[in-house]
Amino acid sequence: MTNLNNKLSEYYKKKIQNFFKYLYGEISEKISHTDNKDIIFLRTSIEKNDYNIYICKECSLYTDTIHDTAIIKNRKIVDGPSFQLRDNINVNCINNSVISKGTPRFRKKIKGKVLSLLTGGGGNANYWHWMFDVLPRLYIIKDKGFTFDYYLFPDLNHKFQKETLDLLQISKKKDYLVEVLDIFMQMRLLLHHILTLF
Repeated sequence: MTNLNNKLSEYYKKKIQNFFKYLYGEISEKISHTDNKDIIFLRTSIEKNDYNIYICKECSLYTDTIHDTAIIKNRKIVDGPSFQLRDNINVNCINNSVISKGTPRFRKKIKGKVLSLLTGGGGNANYWHWMFDVLPRLYIIKDKGFTFDYYLFPDLNHKFQKETLDLLQISKKKDYLVEVLDIFMQMRLLLHHILTLF
């Protein structure tokens, strides 16, 4: 019976993936900031540490909330801000799950500038990753004078996350991707601007 359940589950997943590939198209290539003027690459230094900043206009963001996040422009994955963690190593973006599975979620349109603070599974519930991976990005971006309409956080279900955002005076009603953040995390986002830091 377990074998039959596994086969039915795989069949269902494949059908869903094929439906969304038909709906949104397949992603089979990668591009970089040198290939498209809507992808801007900036390098900044703070206290002798270098940081890469990507500004991607009119693009989509898809995440599996753990290992892969893809920035997509014209059905191509953007090399640089996209990440795909395998054994805690960020590998070539051609290995991102969107290449094989597509983006099996309905798009959600967002108008405005969004700062992606997604980090992989560690930032979802781990205090250390939250304090030393997610929050420093806010400082780097604010230090450089960027402003945003929304922040895309990996998770906001834990007390320490809410408390630190209160201390930083980031208003939930104004700045977060509204109350349905976990749904956004599972959906493909169509965004006006995305800025991702690595």
